[in-house]
Amino acid sequence: MKVWVYPHGFERWYYPKLRVVMETLGWKVGSSDDHDLRIFFCLHTLHKNNKILKMDGKPVRDAPTTSILPKTINGSCTDTRKSHVDSAFKKVFGYGTKAEHGEDCLVKPEAQAMKTFVESKSTGRPHYFEQRKIDTKRSGMFVDLRPVVFDGKIEIAFVKRKPNMIKESGSIVTMVEASTVFFANEIGKLEAFCASLGLDYGEIDVLREKGTGRIYVVDANPTPSRDAFLAIGNQLGKTTERLVQMRYASLFEKAFNTEKWLIR
Repeated sequence: MKVWVYPHGFERWYYPKLRVVMETLGWKVGSSDDHDLRIFFCLHTLHKNNKILKMDGKPVRDAPTTSILPKTINGSCTDTRKSHVDSAFKKVFGYGTKAEHGEDCLVKPEAQAMKTFVESKSTGRPHYFEQRKIDTKRSGMFVDLRPVVFDGKIEIAFVKRKPNMIKESGSIVTMVEASTVFFANEIGKLEAFCASLGLDYGEIDVLREKGTGRIYVVDANPTPSRDAFLAIGNQLGKTTERLVQMRYASLFEKAFNTEKWLIR
């Protein structure tokens, strides 16, 4: 099996889960002229007008020129700004994460997968997303949920427990069946959210609010890194890491090694 990963391919400085999946399955990197599957894999955050965003959300230049061909995984997922993610989430769930004016909030760059943010009051800053603070603390640990979508279906999720809401140090990561951390109707809505965003494959960051029990999507990542695999390996050993990778890869293969996505 050959997979064309475009427009960026696998840059040497970035090791995504997709690369681990292909190595686990024994799949090869294909080209535009020779591939069985293709996936839109852009390492920049894009605006709907095909502009690349800087970390602060300001457009800087045109995105790489490339045609989104039929049967392209994530071919419709070309706007991953936090404000766009929140808009798609609000349409499905009926509520969003955007802070009201003057409310305590986390000021985040529009770019997805950026961990840099500050605590402040909402003032309507341009080019940033002001997210209301969501308390996820359980038994002294803050809990982040990261379900994985494979062709519209969510079966597994990563759970990160950390002693500090902002800092990642001391985090404990596990992979679980999605049904153990989400209700069935929540999974259905999360799948609908992914469909509205055009996210065929990727991971979404979800927070469950302590007081209300509500879940909130705060980010979407169509190019997830292998960090969770490494964290599990460091905590539970390489054998467990390998088993987690195999489970993840098997779900990817089941979803995309199909007539719906195969080019030939």
